[in-house]
Amino acid sequence: MEFSKLLNAISPGKFRLLLAFIVVVYHMHMASFLGIGHYAVYVFFVLSGYWIFKMFNEKYSQYEDGYSVYLRSRLFRLMPVYWLVLFAAVVLFCLFKDPSYGYNSLMHLNIAEIATKNFFVFGLNTIGIRYIGSAWSLDVELQFYIVAPLLLLLARKINIISVLVISVALWIILYRLPESFQANGYFFFYLPYFLIGAAIYLLNIYCSEKTAIAGLVLAGALVLANYLVPFVRNNYMLNRDAVLFGFNYHEVLVSVLTCCTIPYVTRNVRLKPAKKDGLYSSMSYVIYLLHWPLNLICLRLAKGKSYLATGMYLLGYLIICIALTYVISAFVDKYFEDKRRQWLLTRNAKLKLAV
Repeated sequence: MEFSKLLNAISPGKFRLLLAFIVVVYHMHMASFLGIGHYAVYVFFVLSGYWIFKMFNEKYSQYEDGYSVYLRSRLFRLMPVYWLVLFAAVVLFCLFKDPSYGYNSLMHLNIAEIATKNFFVFGLNTIGIRYIGSAWSLDVELQFYIVAPLLLLLARKINIISVLVISVALWIILYRLPESFQANGYFFFYLPYFLIGAAIYLLNIYCSEKTAIAGLVLAGALVLANYLVPFVRNNYMLNRDAVLFGFNYHEVLVSVLTCCTIPYVTRNVRLKPAKKDGLYSSMSYVIYLLHWPLNLICLRLAKGKSYLATGMYLLGYLIICIALTYVISAFVDKYFEDKRRQWLLTRNAKLKLAV
């Protein structure tokens, strides 16, 4: 019963912040043994599929120029903070010339391409230098935003389950392509996760509390088994190149963990937002980007230090990261979000006048 209360207390914004924190921990030096960082990202994709389909269908489709308003609104929501963190990351790159940024190979690459793709995000997955490494998923998200209305139309014409099955078949084909195709740099590779979220919305899927808890318990048991069973831990969990049934083991594992979490997602997206849910959601996005450049500084300072010293550096890094995240979310992101909402009101007013 207590576990049930805890799950119901995790509002949508808090859940997003928790997922973002999993990614932050995954990238920490002393947590490098973790192999489930992509799990949090894939759950983010499921959430995105749900909310984007819901927002476009119930909100943006009501505008006279709905698609244009929708795209500009999404960019207005994401890009200001991204550009702020990008500026900080580039400054750190210039100061430290850290190989982690790919500095040693910079002269061998197309500078214009690096600058353009890092600034506009589109195509970020296809280049060797990303100043914000975690922004690879933002590239995928933006690609999805462009085609989401078309996918919604397609789901209405046929069936969302059919579209989902087709996307899974497409994923298998893309997975089998040579690495030179860079298939994982495009949203098609992750489309099944987005469409699962879309299906939750379109089919009004709502799992029981017992099913949601069972899924999370199963996910936890799978993670524990991967670390506690020596054979699995040594041959699969700690081996990033491990293969199972012709697929990368970690990719299979995080996909299964994501599926185990779906029943809980169906309930979480329908929970009443907490009083500060807007702040929590903002912080999840900010810390997802901001932790990357800060983490590289921490790793550089902690290099060669004892475990105790490294632990102290990491503690300081987390404190600074959380503090800066709060400041940026509460003031910078809030400022731009207020401006975005004001702009949407003007678009709505124009629609009413036209009617």
